[in-house]
Amino acid sequence: SRWTCSPGRIIQKSCACCPDHKDIEGGMATANLIVICGPQAVGKMTVAESLRDKLKYNMMMNHDSIEVSDRIFGFATPAQREFNMFFREKAFELAVKHDVDLIFTYVCAFDSPQEREYLTRLADLFTSNQGGFYFVELSASLETRLERKENPSIQPPGLYGRISMFCWAG
Repeated sequence: SRWTCSPGRIIQKSCACCPDHKDIEGGMATANLIVICGPQAVGKMTVAESLRDKLKYNMMMNHDSIEVSDRIFGFATPAQREFNMFFREKAFELAVKHDVDLIFTYVCAFDSPQEREYLTRLADLFTSNQGGFYFVELSASLETRLERKENPSIQPPGLYGRISMFCWAG
């Protein structure tokens, strides 16, 4: 089955490699996590809000935990980084415990082993509890992203170079 993210952009809801994952529009009572990743100004929040409205998932943006931890501990301090990670981990643990489907927006440094380990741990948390872990990668040219940064009202769906959604394979 398929659904439309924006006109002309179709992405699969699930993949053949993961037939046991529940359909992300309903099914078994287990929590799913959709991670929407991409560089700054690519449209992560716009896509996340669209998915949230369609799927009736809850949403946590990357900045939610950062802003709280910054206000309490100051920017980029050891305490801020520790609390930021604690905030996120606890939110994900509670989502799994209480069967809450989430969408999480995130800027990922794919060249960092720690980032890959973090995403693998998230995937393990949800899939080990019979939930699904889905990864959406957004991309756009630097020119498009700079234009969006200057004029945030530009809606990204018609500007994407690529939208990919797949089950995480570590």
